[in-house]
Amino acid sequence: DISPIHTYATEGDYTVTLIATNSCGDNVITSTVGANALPSANGSASITAVCEGDEVTFTDMSSDNVTGWLWAFEGATPAESTEQNPVVTYNLEGTFDVSLIVTATAGTDEILFTDLVTVSALPSSLFIAVNNMQEVTFTNNSMGATTYAWDFGDGNTSSDINPIHTYDVEGDYIVSLTTTNQCGEVVSTQTITANSLPTANGSASTNKGCGTTEIQFTDNSSNNVIGWLWTFEGGNPATSTEQNPIVIYTTPGIYDVSLIVSAEAGDSEVIYDDLIEIVGFATAEFDIVANDLEYSFTYTGLYGENFIWDFGDGITSSEINPVHVYENYGMYTVNLRASNECVEDNISKDIDIISSVLVLSAITDLKIFPNPAIDRFYIEMELVESVDLEMQVMDIHGRLVQKQSLTNLGLKVNHTIDLTNEPSGTYLLRFVNGSQVRNAKIVLSK
Repeated sequence: DISPIHTYATEGDYTVTLIATNSCGDNVITSTVGANALPSANGSASITAVCEGDEVTFTDMSSDNVTGWLWAFEGATPAESTEQNPVVTYNLEGTFDVSLIVTATAGTDEILFTDLVTVSALPSSLFIAVNNMQEVTFTNNSMGATTYAWDFGDGNTSSDINPIHTYDVEGDYIVSLTTTNQCGEVVSTQTITANSLPTANGSASTNKGCGTTEIQFTDNSSNNVIGWLWTFEGGNPATSTEQNPIVIYTTPGIYDVSLIVSAEAGDSEVIYDDLIEIVGFATAEFDIVANDLEYSFTYTGLYGENFIWDFGDGITSSEINPVHVYENYGMYTVNLRASNECVEDNISKDIDIISSVLVLSAITDLKIFPNPAIDRFYIEMELVESVDLEMQVMDIHGRLVQKQSLTNLGLKVNHTIDLTNEPSGTYLLRFVNGSQVRNAKIVLSK
């Protein structure tokens, strides 16, 4: 054939000769050909059931013509290896595959060992004890154990999974549970109180606060408490089942706190009357009632505990609602400073004390503009009859700063008051006719 196909019966190197012939003669060529078989992948593990942290040695059992190896180890360290006989470590619990790809001159072969290696962990040792008087039911929450050994702390033992044990004498007992599997054993212990009622007790990080206050409550109860119900009068949240809740108070007041704790043997409650006091920020405000020179001041702010009144005439008072008699008519600035342990606030008000004279009935309409003014005030008045008036301007201390006589007035009056040379402040404007007076307040603002 021109291009033949030939199968060798055995592996090896062969010398192949080709003789090409035509009318001119022959031509001969030789070449060495290697006949190689495909590889066959196979392997084994030194052990297939191990514990976390154990090493496993893998052995190549492939055909003799293999020249390269690629192992893949699910769940192991290292995860891959090109060694012929690698050693790996398993640190995770589970069941894992192993694969091997081998390479030879003629090609590759792969084998997968499904679920080859099973890795077990140490067992856990966990349990819950539920008291019913002196009888205690133990619930075993352990994982991965094959045997269990209970020691109830009173000389009695059990190998049951979930034993029930009755103590002969009330008291505290140290109970241990030992769990075992092929990887080893684990021991857990608890102190069990047989038939003891809980005792509710709690405390607050602070008993007093200003304005919005955050308070940490701490459970100090005893005897195997498993449940909590706090009630916070005036707090947010109003109730809590947390052991150590945080509560925010925003409204001033004095509030109770209660705590109910639960244990297997029963409940216990404690009430703390008036435990928390929240103080509001003091605000200064007051109302005024006048009776000629006698003035009654009423505190209308909030949460003030201490008061300093300054009546503007050199007299002060620390009463909450003082009554003050002024000696002279005029304008005064009253200042109130209200405080408590949280904050101090103050406010000032101007008062105009006018003698108890008859109101000037001749003026039916009085307009002042602008008010406040920078320097001049313009007055428009309407009179029911033509009268002579005396115009007076006094400062808040009662000092007469300007006086004019207005005579021969018609029924409509326009007048200008010039206070260019006076300082900024509040002034009393008075129109007087005999025993009758008309008052108005004007403000100079420069």
